[in-house]
Amino acid sequence: MRLKFPEFLNREKKFFLIILAVFFGGLLAIGLIVDNLIMPIIVHHGSEFTLPQIVNLPIKVAEKKLKDLKLNLVVTGEEYNSYFPIGTVISQVPEPGTTVKKGSTIRAIISKGEASATMPAVRGLSLREAKLLIENANLTVGEITWYEDEGFPDGVVVESYPVAGTVLKANSSVQLVVNRLETDVKVDVPNFIGLDLAEAKKLAEENGILVSDIKYRKDERMLPETVLSQSLAPGTKVPKWTEVKLIVSQSE
Repeated sequence: MRLKFPEFLNREKKFFLIILAVFFGGLLAIGLIVDNLIMPIIVHHGSEFTLPQIVNLPIKVAEKKLKDLKLNLVVTGEEYNSYFPIGTVISQVPEPGTTVKKGSTIRAIISKGEASATMPAVRGLSLREAKLLIENANLTVGEITWYEDEGFPDGVVVESYPVAGTVLKANSSVQLVVNRLETDVKVDVPNFIGLDLAEAKKLAEENGILVSDIKYRKDERMLPETVLSQSLAPGTKVPKWTEVKLIVSQSE
């Protein structure tokens, strides 16, 4: 014989089952929210930290420091720099203080030390050829001393200080001893006005005139490096290797 529950008991049973379903459904929903939203935030937050400074550190020290923090270091370039010893970090990207994650890549540029230059061999070359070689070697021509030596042609370099092969700081000035024999020969002063400075120097050399001093003056009408005036009038006859001063335009 089958028992029959009163109607009110059936209603309570159904209500209880609904409550259970809602309760467990709520727990499931909360679990999903925690797993998909809250936990990733917690984990993500724990993997972030402030990037330390590695500038001015030797590259090996910087590499170890970042490795201990689970960061990667990539050297993207090398530059000459007189303020940072060779092999030290000049700059980093991202900058110190930036928030980064574990596994991030930090890019750095390291120093090649102070730039150097080697004195080229200029003995026996004309003054113009010697100047070009010296300038191409990242050096500058300083004091020029005149000398008389019958064993060398007129106008060529007899000696240099320092001698060829000497390693110097880049942009250092060097001294030249130039042979000057034909001092009794008269030459005409060329017209340098309106010429580019490089052209004027070449023309002076070809005519036995030495450009000894260059001053700059602002002149918006002329292209930069254009000769505006000269200390000796064009066509003047002067002893060979006479010095001339030039005034050259600049835009700023």
